[in-house]
Amino acid sequence: MPWLETDFILSTFSPTDRKRAQASFKQFVASMIGQERNKSFHDEKNLDSRLLGDEYFVLGILDGVEEEPATKPDWEMVLVAVEVISGPAALMFLTSAARDVRSFQVRALAASATVKLSSYPVPP
Repeated sequence: MPWLETDFILSTFSPTDRKRAQASFKQFVASMIGQERNKSFHDEKNLDSRLLGDEYFVLGILDGVEEEPATKPDWEMVLVAVEVISGPAALMFLTSAARDVRSFQVRALAASATVKLSSYPVPP
């Protein structure tokens, strides 16, 4: 995964030997299995259990996060977005009997986006 940066964390386990660092990290993670929940993460007083930090830190992070829209777009709007992404006439692939890669890609994008982003239900 090109977006996953591991060097910093691994260097805390062994700054010069990557294999040793990986083994130490694996051992550390395994040692945590079965431990009780860390109250720093799961305490009722914690503003958001996804973030570890004092109140000011957590509020600062949450301040920059956009909330989900109150209403989701209907499936027709999602399909308009699919056509914008996939190009003109892409929606013809949704009703086509074609079994080529392009048809599959457009159908997969439309199905996935409709399920994840729309308010449903999709008509038959």
